[in-house]
Amino acid sequence: MSDIAPGWYRDPVDPTIQRYWDGEGYLGEPLPADVTPPPGPPQVVPPPVPSAGIVNSAPSATASRPGRPAPASGSAAGPGRPQTAGPYREARGAGPAPGIPAAPTSPPPATPTSGVPGAPTSPPPGVPVSGPPTSAPPGATSPAAPPGSPAGAPGSLPGQGPGPYPPAGPYTPPRGTPPIPGGPTMGSPPGMPGWPAYPRLVLPAPRPHGYRLAGLGARFMARFIDTLAVLGLNILVNGYFVYQYYKVNLPFWQEFRERFYAGESTAGVEPPERSSTLLIIILVLATALWFAYEVPAQANTGQTLGKRLLGIKVMRLESDEPLGFRRSIRRWNTIGLPTLVWPCYGVGFVLQFVDAIWPTFDRPMHQALHDKSAVTVVVQATPAPSPTERRADNDQQANDQQANDQQANDQQERPA
Repeated sequence: MSDIAPGWYRDPVDPTIQRYWDGEGYLGEPLPADVTPPPGPPQVVPPPVPSAGIVNSAPSATASRPGRPAPASGSAAGPGRPQTAGPYREARGAGPAPGIPAAPTSPPPATPTSGVPGAPTSPPPGVPVSGPPTSAPPGATSPAAPPGSPAGAPGSLPGQGPGPYPPAGPYTPPRGTPPIPGGPTMGSPPGMPGWPAYPRLVLPAPRPHGYRLAGLGARFMARFIDTLAVLGLNILVNGYFVYQYYKVNLPFWQEFRERFYAGESTAGVEPPERSSTLLIIILVLATALWFAYEVPAQANTGQTLGKRLLGIKVMRLESDEPLGFRRSIRRWNTIGLPTLVWPCYGVGFVLQFVDAIWPTFDRPMHQALHDKSAVTVVVQATPAPSPTERRADNDQQANDQQANDQQANDQQERPA
């Protein structure tokens, strides 16, 4: 029995209605909150007379109070069945709050359990009952949880066992969903078609300022052509010094070779003093010729002879403005200056070789070391067409093809 005195109270859930509290639960139908309630409890409509042949001979588990539906049995209010009647806090398992009546719940029409009028009644299966929550009778069992589900699993309702959820595992599409033919299976039995795995993300090739990146083959051929051009300039300008270097060092090379093949010591064989001077002159002239060939051309147009023939050019990475001499010199220094240290056991040649093959490993711009030093990139000389221009070209080609087809058809239909 509750400590709250019987009487009419506003519903704490819906303040626009009021209901009668008899100390244990709500009775009768609710009334609007602005209507003066009767002095006593509301009248209870008598249950309807049952039809012949529908009689339940099982007695109610508990006695019913006069004028009030009987509380549900344990089988109707066991685990998994909501308790909606009685005090609001009792329905949630916390008991009634002092001084606040519980939430209203309109009693459902009662169904007689026996053929005698006035006998105790119980609500039909599946309908919430009114009154305090009752415990299940001895011998009643709650629904069994599925195998492998722990007690109180997340997602179960209060008063229920764990929800009937399948164990975690690979995702499979709902039954009846058509799979993608030929796709790899994911959560399907072996040999059965399934859903494909996530596709690999492939980023599009970068286009600095709308230009396509130059291919590695085109860059190699352009460098080869430029090397031949610089070699031709060295033959014209540096040929005399190369010839003098050969004449001065020829006796030294002959004596060294003779002693070597004869098995004699070569300790006393020294190169001429003039040999070192000629070598320095040759290296400086070769480096200067390379500088004069490449730097001014790239500073103005971004193209040397080889790049112009292959249709590629060098441009700034941050803008499409010309490189300028400062940026062009910075780019050339990384690959050109190691020429001066070629005689040092080939160190300069090794540095230039590593610089030349670096674009094959660099991603995504395929920059060589001298490109990274000057913040430049090698692209195709002709900018890539925009989507609008490409669409217009396609439309023009389609129109031309249609006109040619129409002309051919007219010639065939023309009488001979």
